[in-house]
Amino acid sequence: MKQDNRNGVCRTRPVRLLLVLVTIIACVQAAEAGVNVYNVVITPNTEIVGNQTMVEVVALMDISSEELYTFSPDNTLKFWTDLQDPVWTPLLSVDGNLMDLPVRHSQTMTLTSWDISYPSGSQVSLKVSVKGIAPAVTSTQDKTMVRIAEATAHAIIRDTELVRTRKVTYVQGARPPEDPYVPKGSVQVNSEPEHAAVSLDGEYRGETPYLLEGVIAGPHTLTLSLPGYDDVVMTVSVIERQTLEMVASLHPAPDEKAGDMGFVTVRSEPPGAEVLVGGTSYGTTPVYNREAEAGIHTIGVSLPGYQAFNSEIQVIPGQGNTVMVQLKPVQGESEGVLEDAPVEKTACVLVRSSPYGAVISVDGRYMGMTPMEICELDPGSHEILLSFPLYREYVEDIDLEPGETREIDVALVFGDISLPGIDLILGLFSGIGLPGLSGGEEKPSPADAGDRQKAYEELVKQLDEGD
Repeated sequence: MKQDNRNGVCRTRPVRLLLVLVTIIACVQAAEAGVNVYNVVITPNTEIVGNQTMVEVVALMDISSEELYTFSPDNTLKFWTDLQDPVWTPLLSVDGNLMDLPVRHSQTMTLTSWDISYPSGSQVSLKVSVKGIAPAVTSTQDKTMVRIAEATAHAIIRDTELVRTRKVTYVQGARPPEDPYVPKGSVQVNSEPEHAAVSLDGEYRGETPYLLEGVIAGPHTLTLSLPGYDDVVMTVSVIERQTLEMVASLHPAPDEKAGDMGFVTVRSEPPGAEVLVGGTSYGTTPVYNREAEAGIHTIGVSLPGYQAFNSEIQVIPGQGNTVMVQLKPVQGESEGVLEDAPVEKTACVLVRSSPYGAVISVDGRYMGMTPMEICELDPGSHEILLSFPLYREYVEDIDLEPGETREIDVALVFGDISLPGIDLILGLFSGIGLPGLSGGEEKPSPADAGDRQKAYEELVKQLDEGD
């Protein structure tokens, strides 16, 4: 009888253990699930004819989580549709601030954590619209209008998938609508001087200032022309549902000028100094590519509290002349200014990480959190350190050249978790063949088998004592 009881206990222990593991896994999955689709509207709500009906699907969802971020940094939010020539338009709201995400033109759309993950506690909601033509069919069939799911790098996460279908009717000879949905934006065109003629892709539209509306999204050729001035031709990229502002400075045509012209650029350290060329004010530094008649001109650069700089420059027709001035405080002894004098350049580092929000230290000094551009770094060697809770620290030594901008993109590695009792669970998981939760790359050696067996016996003992 005793032996039977012991056997009975032995048979029930794995069952208890399995229940504990199922509960843990369920909690992890529940923590990951952060997308709640609360409304999906399909228009029209009448018969949909294949290869003919224009369909729009609008999905509204909240994105939240009790973890560090509203959406898992390692997952993606995926969208699918059977509609033909679909156009996806996502609109994100973060704490009441609207942000347009890039428009997509494909059967699928993927949003990453860079798009929709924000610190926990943020009010994040997403509106996704997809427009397209009902797919062509040879008989009445159910077709997917929209499918939404959260996914890891390898598979769809269970219980996160939502699918909305509609019956698509076959009608012989059905043709696509003559005016399918086309993404459009606007361009506000200004010029100095005004009243320049505006042409878009060779077609006259009006005079500046002029607002070009209903322009198909994508690249276009914009031309501005005014009698007595050189034409300005530029390429503009129109973005759907946005207004692009363009300002053009028209230059007198060569035969209209009092003489041949060149260009003058003046920079100073510190900036904000007044610039006079031939007695004419050119504003304050920095001054870029201002026109000046060919010949020799006096140039003056002045700033209160600093010694004035005066010199002569020669302007060559059609060429640029750059003057770089290092102003000296009044108490200094040197007049301190050289034309085209070299200025010591610093360097910059643009640091990005996944997940973002990692703390950046440069040479042991806190600088901020990713993503961040750090400038004014001295040329030479520097140590870059990134740290993020529960992730391994990342350290990189870099050597910067003067004027260089270095980009560092880091995928942080999930590190060993140090919490009370976690070593016991991790040891047990690795002992029974389940994936380790530490995220480390090292595999347990055979010498650890005895420790895992002890961990197993300790956990079973604790389970029994809790009965």
